Amino acid sequence: MFPIVLQADVAATLAVEDRTEVRARYIRAVGNSQNLNEGVADVETDPLLRFQAKTARTAFTMQYAPRLIFTNLFGDGKGFEILGKGVVPGDTRKFDHVQQLTLAAEYQFDSRTRIAALANGSYGQASTASLLVQPRWLNDGAPPAPRPLPIVPKLRLEVVSAYGYVGAAHFLSRKWLFMPSANLVVYGGPTLAAREFLPFLVNPWIDLAFKGTPTKSDEVELGIQPQFSKSQTSAGTAGGNLTSIVFPTIYQVNTTARYRHRFDKHSRVEIAGGASVLGQNLTAADAAGTDRRTGLNLSLLPFGEALAGTGWAFSETRKGELVFVTRVAPWLNTFVGEAYARSESILGLRVSEGRNAIRATGAVLVALAPKEKLKDEFNLPAYRRSFFQVAGEFAFERKLNRELTADVGARLSLQEAATTNPFSPSRILQPGAFIGLAWVPTPAKL
Repeated sequence: MFPIVLQADVAATLAVEDRTEVRARYIRAVGNSQNLNEGVADVETDPLLRFQAKTARTAFTMQYAPRLIFTNLFGDGKGFEILGKGVVPGDTRKFDHVQQLTLAAEYQFDSRTRIAALANGSYGQASTASLLVQPRWLNDGAPPAPRPLPIVPKLRLEVVSAYGYVGAAHFLSRKWLFMPSANLVVYGGPTLAAREFLPFLVNPWIDLAFKGTPTKSDEVELGIQPQFSKSQTSAGTAGGNLTSIVFPTIYQVNTTARYRHRFDKHSRVEIAGGASVLGQNLTAADAAGTDRRTGLNLSLLPFGEALAGTGWAFSETRKGELVFVTRVAPWLNTFVGEAYARSESILGLRVSEGRNAIRATGAVLVALAPKEKLKDEFNLPAYRRSFFQVAGEFAFERKLNRELTADVGARLSLQEAATTNPFSPSRILQPGAFIGLAWVPTPAKL
């Protein structure tokens, strides 16, 4: 084994972590395409290996974090039928794996300018239940919005994703910071077979942001993001083969203005507003059978957000936080290549007492879609339906020692009329529970 030799002015660390979670949920789905009553249990372990090196001007991070999931433990591997798609073969392997690698680098050009780059990629085979695991609220900030419920939890897909970022932060003055960046997101099924159930999306954009701090308690941020998104899916032909369906490109310009005010160390408010201008150039074939016209179709979608948070801290181990956020923002439906507005309202509570802590979140999501005639992925006329989801989570956490933390919790979600996606049930009810164990030792110095 060869030793790692680093220069004296380089500070390097190596971190090894893991979180293992056992989760179970009962799925009741009712709709035109299928009626489903099924219990699903998974065991997931997420090891993490992270190397970091820093000098006075540079920083480099390399992280490998695979997801390893034993899924549908008590179910069978039989196939199931989906309306419009026939019988989908079952899968008795019951093992999902997604390999994830992240590279990040920063360079301090001078006292006013810092540049950074980040690349993240993942590839693997995963069930829809594994892809749509609900996020946990762990860090500072607003609680995350819940993910859509998996419609067919046993369906296993090949999935690929990538994210790239190149940007800079430059102080224009003591109080104003300019942050330009170029970004790229790629996500979905890499093959026609996978894209039938998981559309493939390519979404590059440029972000031009200005951040100012007029006072110690106030912060202002202005931004504009030109971008485009292109999605494609696939569908079966009369001969039994799959054919690719590419939706018209969506060109979009987002503008945002954000104001933050901190009353004290624990209380803050945040208000943001803006709009998105969207354009799609439709051919006669694209517009046929819909309510839209041939040529350029423009639309305007609003963006608004309000956040209020307060907290308390009697000591380092006796503290709490209550956060409420509500927003209206554009939402992309990759199954039909359309974007429309969705509202989200989320409430989160965290309380710590010694080694024990509780967290609770509740969310309501509503798609604000007009009754507009579109086409589904089979190129058939279909009316866009609204999306409605209510989700809640309660968890108890205990720090066992300096390195181990255990948590146990319950989730309950209700989802109605997901999209125009023809194999989506009109209603899904999903109660569930989980228990987890996280191991986070102190990184080793090299």
